[in-house]
Amino acid sequence: MWERRVSRRRGLFAIAGAVALLAVVAVPFAAGANPLASGTVNEKVPPGTDWTITGTNGQPFVINSKGSPQSPISVTAPGETFQFTPTSCSGSFTDPKLGGTTVYGVGPVVTGSYSGSSSFKVSYYGYAIHKGPGGADFSDVWGLGSYWFIYCAIPTLMASPPYAVDAGSSVTFGV
Repeated sequence: MWERRVSRRRGLFAIAGAVALLAVVAVPFAAGANPLASGTVNEKVPPGTDWTITGTNGQPFVINSKGSPQSPISVTAPGETFQFTPTSCSGSFTDPKLGGTTVYGVGPVVTGSYSGSSSFKVSYYGYAIHKGPGGADFSDVWGLGSYWFIYCAIPTLMASPPYAVDAGSSVTFGV
């Protein structure tokens, strides 16, 4: 009988210890302490109309490392707006053409967030922002649809984003 009480007590201590450890480890992730990139971007998309990339309600977007909580990225383009959350994958890589670092995030569209009438409406999107010598210089929003997993497996497919970032953009990189 005494052995049973000790075993239960050990089990309770083990559970309490595991919960305490999770609480300590989860705090930096929940706070999004080290985003890969954050900011607001105006892309110069031909024929001269900018696309705006922000977070929810005009706040800066944030792309955290994989496994960290992610917030929706909002995209405003001529004739359409939508949000997607880069929960499928995110990360960074050395850009094979531009040099420097490209940060990316891929995820599903936020249900009910799409408004507009474009063939760009798909179920998954990706976003890539390039860090050049002077900071953010190129970016792109990718309509990935049902092939999103390929871009998570081979993120360099999003290399060398083609659209210049407007001088009014403000991006901070954590990589």
